Amino acid sequence: MKKTTFRLHTLGACIAVLLTGCGGGSDGNSPSPVPPSPPTPTVKMLAMDGFSVVKPGVRSHVDVSNFVRGDQIQLSDATVTGKGCGQPGISGLSLTLTAQQGAHCDYQYTANQVGTPSTRVHLQVLATSASQALLPPISGAMTLNDDPKAFDVAALLGSDWQEGDAIVADFVSVQGMEGNQGTATLDGTTITFTPPALAGWNRVVFTVKNSQSGDDKLGVIYITFSDVVNQAPIIAQPKYDINANNPAITARSGESLTLDLSQLTDLGITDPEGGDWQLLEVKSFTADVSLVDKESITNKAFTFSAGTVGDHYISYIVADEYNGFTSGLLKLNVKASEGPMTWTSLDDNNKNTFTAPERYSDIYRKGYNVSAVWDSHANNTLAGFNAISGDSYCKSLGMLPTVQDLTALRQAHLNDDKHKGLDLWPSKKPYLASDGDSMKGFWIDDGQTKDYDPSIPYYVTCLASHEMTLNMKRDSVVANGDRVVLATVTQPIDSKGITLKKLSGSLSDTDVDISTDSRGKVTTLTTATTKAGSYRFEVTDNGDAENVLISPEVTYLADADTATFPEETGLVVTQDNAAADGQAQDTLQVTLKDANGNPVAGLLISAESSSSDSASVSVSPATTDVDGHTVVKVSDTEEGSVDIIAHVKRPNGEVMDSTTARVTFADVLSGNYPCPGGGFACLPVLPSTDNPDVWYTPDPELSYLKKISYPRSDYTDTYTENGKNGLDGFKAVRFNHTGQAERWCQYLADTHYYGRSDWKLPTKEALDSLYNEYIAVSASLALFTAKSWPTDSGYWSASPGDSESDFYHVYLGNGYTFPYTASNVNYVSCVSE
Repeated sequence: MKKTTFRLHTLGACIAVLLTGCGGGSDGNSPSPVPPSPPTPTVKMLAMDGFSVVKPGVRSHVDVSNFVRGDQIQLSDATVTGKGCGQPGISGLSLTLTAQQGAHCDYQYTANQVGTPSTRVHLQVLATSASQALLPPISGAMTLNDDPKAFDVAALLGSDWQEGDAIVADFVSVQGMEGNQGTATLDGTTITFTPPALAGWNRVVFTVKNSQSGDDKLGVIYITFSDVVNQAPIIAQPKYDINANNPAITARSGESLTLDLSQLTDLGITDPEGGDWQLLEVKSFTADVSLVDKESITNKAFTFSAGTVGDHYISYIVADEYNGFTSGLLKLNVKASEGPMTWTSLDDNNKNTFTAPERYSDIYRKGYNVSAVWDSHANNTLAGFNAISGDSYCKSLGMLPTVQDLTALRQAHLNDDKHKGLDLWPSKKPYLASDGDSMKGFWIDDGQTKDYDPSIPYYVTCLASHEMTLNMKRDSVVANGDRVVLATVTQPIDSKGITLKKLSGSLSDTDVDISTDSRGKVTTLTTATTKAGSYRFEVTDNGDAENVLISPEVTYLADADTATFPEETGLVVTQDNAAADGQAQDTLQVTLKDANGNPVAGLLISAESSSSDSASVSVSPATTDVDGHTVVKVSDTEEGSVDIIAHVKRPNGEVMDSTTARVTFADVLSGNYPCPGGGFACLPVLPSTDNPDVWYTPDPELSYLKKISYPRSDYTDTYTENGKNGLDGFKAVRFNHTGQAERWCQYLADTHYYGRSDWKLPTKEALDSLYNEYIAVSASLALFTAKSWPTDSGYWSASPGDSESDFYHVYLGNGYTFPYTASNVNYVSCVSE
């Protein structure tokens, strides 16, 4: 069969513009003046797609110099697509724009350089105040014969879905193959996707707003849909961390990297039918990615380049020769592109020393809040500060210079030889300077001063203290009890010593145990602790109380080389008895601590089943958080118990195993009591026989509420069934209708019970319908006889009675129904539609 190649529709076409000039008039006697030729660029242009965040509703300058590198570059033809996105302007290597709260905008511009083809560049922009603007991507696979597929975004994102999050209905869109796009509908946290007529792929882009913080985040679901007669390629690790599995691969900002999927360790892409596969499409919001050979049906490689440091997510589509499509997600960490510093600290004419502006990685390691800024003049990545972090940094060396100080420095070096002195300093961004009670930006190349703009990064040089200097030897310490050198303080030979004082942090002076050893002009500070946390201190000259230096925040890290799973808490079941439908999940919490009981963050956790071949086990997020936690998620297609064990590889290479924990999977939607394995510590789900998408729960038993730690104040009492209208010994929980009944169903919705988030009190008509489905079994004991539900009391409905204080309740044994005062107690069934 001949293979058909599909490609994602590109949002913007590449535009090449050739500008030509016409000669001017001549009087016939003298030649027309010839304009000087523009200088030839020395650094060839590299243009990359990128992603940026702007403050909502505020005119912002987005510097794109990280994404467009080279010299003598000009921008032109800026356009935008997207709802709530203002038309852009161009100012040097910046776009000026305004975007409304939550808007996702695709800004496009042309980057031009003499002698180089013009390049059309995309800048994805999200208007939000969120510190982390992108949610981890989600992926799914379907066949063309499948019914519409529901993606419960909250459940799929796990810990990345925060309390107060909600999907914005107006910002859900389907993108992908031109003329072959599916449709998406939103219901609460669930996006339901209906595939189009032909095999291929789409992506659903959505915005999540948090009602508590007001922040917006951008999310995406990548969906493939294949022919039903063909088995699509299989990806062993559909969510794959390139760096963790391939330590030799290093990506740096502004540098192009070629990645071959077939060569990535344990990614494991195979065709179950024994055929070949190809990489068909690759996309990223934050990086520039493209296929190495778009026309080759055996291509497995793509190129990657990114203008910003940090983690980047890449989605890709692989296909076999018979229209079988599978999507996968890659994560790649990008480091700063840095070379040796070619510039040094300088003095002005008054012998005041100005420290050399530092590279990004040097400052980032010290714990300051900085961004990575590419400087084409210095050909290096500099630390970009804001007003707070810049001032804090300079307090560790001396003080932030004033505008007058920087003017004096510039005047002192105006006659420096080219490529010497101040001419070597990074100059593509302003330097932070104080000006009375405000901050300014000072341009070192021409001496211009502009008001401080919090949306742009600033370089920082500090006015060094000749009286006393603080030299930090490290900004992080392993909390293993070993004493290490933290810093040295240098003073004049006749000084009177120093005094240390804690400024901030979670650790006390006793915890960090800093000791001093003074020898001549130098005092060495050492520290030792077994407690993880943070600590920041100030150094005061005993001879001059106004001479104070402030350290960066020092992080005391857990000892990862002793990381282990605590016996009692290392692997704990947090959600059990999921349906054995291959989608519902049981969850377990992982806890990782060091030998001193400190939580260990940032280690990769793996998990597996030691007892089931049908269980699917994943870890999300892949690494432990600051509390040493992550979550193991398990699904299965077979009912019964599954044994789970977690593993961690210490930095020293040792592999540690957790104790075994057991989760249970219930018969898919049986709706029956007792629970699988006996007892009542579960909550069955019963699909309607008339409409299988409508699910009901019976009244819960007391042992189940205790198992899930449900608040005692949220139910009134219990009634013990005696075998007549319910199973003997069943302690049925009873609720009033003044808040308790509603809160129980809302709890099921909030915890995404059985993967659904729309649980609610049923109407009287819904309960009548449920009873009628089983009236043929027994008109007087319908749900008890058919499903062993408790039926001695009525079940509350959401339908109000004639009085404001009454609601209908329905007996699911005999079908009787009548209004009942809300302060009374009844059983509760919840419904999901």
